[in-house]
Amino acid sequence: MTLVCFVAYTAANAQPGKKPPTPKETQQKMEQDMKKAQKDMEQAAKNNKPPDPPGKAYGKDKGGLEGRNFGQNRAAEARSKKDMQEAVAKNIQDAEDLHKATLAKVEDGLAKLESKHKAKQIAEADYQAKKKALEDIQAKVKALEKRNDELKSRTSK
Repeated sequence: MTLVCFVAYTAANAQPGKKPPTPKETQQKMEQDMKKAQKDMEQAAKNNKPPDPPGKAYGKDKGGLEGRNFGQNRAAEARSKKDMQEAVAKNIQDAEDLHKATLAKVEDGLAKLESKHKAKQIAEADYQAKKKALEDIQAKVKALEKRNDELKSRTSK
C-alpha cells in the first residue's frame, strides 16, 4: 500500500524573506513524507498483530512459581492429566461392554417374544406392546453406542 503525499507550496504560503522551494526540494520533501508515512503504517501493523496462540512453552508463564516448585507443580499436572485420560478410557470401555450386554439381552428377549407369539402363548396386543418397548430400548442403546464412539474418537486424538 502506498501513500501519496502532495505538498503544494505557493508564493502566498511562503514565509516573508524566504524563497519558495525549488521543484527538487519539493520532490525530496515528498519522498521523506512518504517514507515516514510508510514507517508509521508498518508500526501500526505490528501493533495490531494478533497475539500468538498459547502453546506448550511451560517456562514462559509459570504462574508465580519458580524453580523446584514450578517443576513439581508441572509434574503433578502431567500425572493428573494421564490419570484422567486413563479413567476416561476405562469409563468408555465399561460403557461399551454394558451396551453389548444390553443389546444381547434385548435381542434374546425379542427372540423369546417371537417364539411365544408363534406358539400363541401371548396375546397380539401384548406382543405388539412388548416388541415396541424392546425395539425402543434397542434404538436407545444404539444411539448411546454412537455417542460413545464419538467420545472415544475425540479422546484418542
